[in-house]
Amino acid sequence: MKISTKLYGAIGAMALTGMLVSGAGIWFVRTLGEELSVATGQTALKLDLVNATRARSWELVAALQWMFLNATLKNERAMEANAQRWDAVFKRTAEQVNQIRPLLSTPETVSAMARFESARADFETVSAEYRRVCREQKFDQLADLMPKVQAFAAVADETLNLLKDANRKSLAESQERATSLRSLGLAVNIFMSLVLLATVALVVIVVRK
Repeated sequence: MKISTKLYGAIGAMALTGMLVSGAGIWFVRTLGEELSVATGQTALKLDLVNATRARSWELVAALQWMFLNATLKNERAMEANAQRWDAVFKRTAEQVNQIRPLLSTPETVSAMARFESARADFETVSAEYRRVCREQKFDQLADLMPKVQAFAAVADETLNLLKDANRKSLAESQERATSLRSLGLAVNIFMSLVLLATVALVVIVVRK
C-alpha cells in the first residue's frame, strides 16, 4: 500500500475521531446548559416569586390589623396610610401571580395557584368591607369578617407552601440531573480521549508498515 494512501486513511480516521469527540462535547455542554437553565432560569425564579408572594399575603393581613388598631386609637392618618399600603401590596401580589402562572408545569401546582387566586379575589371583597367598618368604627361587625380574613391567610399558606415544596423538589431534581450529566460527560470525554489515542497509535503502526 502506498504511503499516500496510508496517510489519507490515517488523516481520515483521526478526523472522524476528532468529530466524534467534538460532537460528544457539544452534546454534553448543550444538555448540561439546558438543565442549568431550567434550574436557575425557571425553578429558582419560581421559588423566589412564591416566597415573595407569601410575604405579600402576610402583609395584606397585617395592613388590615394595623387599620383596626389605628381606628381604635382614632388615628385616621395612620389608618389611611395602612389602607394605601394594602392597595400597593395587593397590586404587587397580582403582578407576582402573573409572573408565576406561566412558569407552572404540573396539574398540582396549577391547581394550587388557581385556589390562591380565587381566595385572593374573595379577600379583596372582604378587605373592602373590613376597611369600611374600620373607617365607620363599627367594630362589632368585625366579628363576621375576621374568620374570612383568617381563611384567606390559611389558604395562602397552604397553597403557596405547596408551590414552594414542589419548586424545591424540582430544583433538587434538576441539580441531581446536572450532577449526573457532569459524571457522564467526564466518562464520555475520557473514553473518547482513549479512542483518539488508540487511533493515533494505530495510524503510526499502519504508516510504519
